[in-house]
Amino acid sequence: MTYQQIYEALLQTGLPVTYEFWESPNQIPPLPYIVFTYPQNDDYGADNTNYAEIVQLEIGLYTKRKDPETERLVEAVLKQHFTKWLKNSVYVRADAVQETIYQMEVAING
Repeated sequence: MTYQQIYEALLQTGLPVTYEFWESPNQIPPLPYIVFTYPQNDDYGADNTNYAEIVQLEIGLYTKRKDPETERLVEAVLKQHFTKWLKNSVYVRADAVQETIYQMEVAING
């Protein structure tokens, strides 16, 4: 996948999507929304050469409270475009939001 394809796949949820953060507090849309990032790489390589860029993709779904219906919507899109993922959900009291994180590895090809 390309980074653009990842972004476009997430847009299919119908939710606002951004990479890493919203540019300013005025741009933060109402909940729910998605923020995604690539916190680390685990590239495939041998003989001192990287042959494939493998990134850890983290997709954060932010809602007012636990929202199984919105999670199912996001997961339906993930099933179409990605393979296995891990899911973790926690209430972030300081921000008064439910954060549901989907983690997976993705091969980047452009």
